[in-house]
Amino acid sequence: MQVHADIQSFPFLGRIAVQQEVKEVEFSSPDIKSGPLTLENVRLVLDGVRIDRNKLVQDQDVVVEGIDQGRAEADITEESLSNALGTPVRIANGGVTADVLGRKVTADVAVKGNEPTVKIPGLPLPALTVPGSDLLPCLGEAAVGDGRIHFSCQVHGIPPVVVKLVNGKST
Repeated sequence: MQVHADIQSFPFLGRIAVQQEVKEVEFSSPDIKSGPLTLENVRLVLDGVRIDRNKLVQDQDVVVEGIDQGRAEADITEESLSNALGTPVRIANGGVTADVLGRKVTADVAVKGNEPTVKIPGLPLPALTVPGSDLLPCLGEAAVGDGRIHFSCQVHGIPPVVVKLVNGKST
């Protein structure tokens, strides 16, 4: 998995040295694949990231102490969902539809825990599991848009990916 980090704070060193805080840190990955399902546009955005100034000054180590808030987001596209379910699926106008025996039927989409469910009347479907990733610690709300289902949730505490990527420690 390729992860990109972007720090929104100016001046970066000044803000860390004086305020011990970075305004925003964003981790992103173009896609995460596990099994038949691929999540795209995966983002983890953390606001008010607090840094241990003593560790920075004494040891030149960046150690994250806490965050004010965060959010995680990802998309499941028509193509990914069609591939995972083994049938053509259309995501448009706020709904999910599929062709079953030549008929267009409406699918029900729900999220329970970290597992999305798609139910299409008349079609037995495999269970969907979300690819495991520290970048996406939760799914939360599902919003059906054109061509994609967008998931987003609030993140509380320091996600393991931050510890791994920033602090250089394993969890």
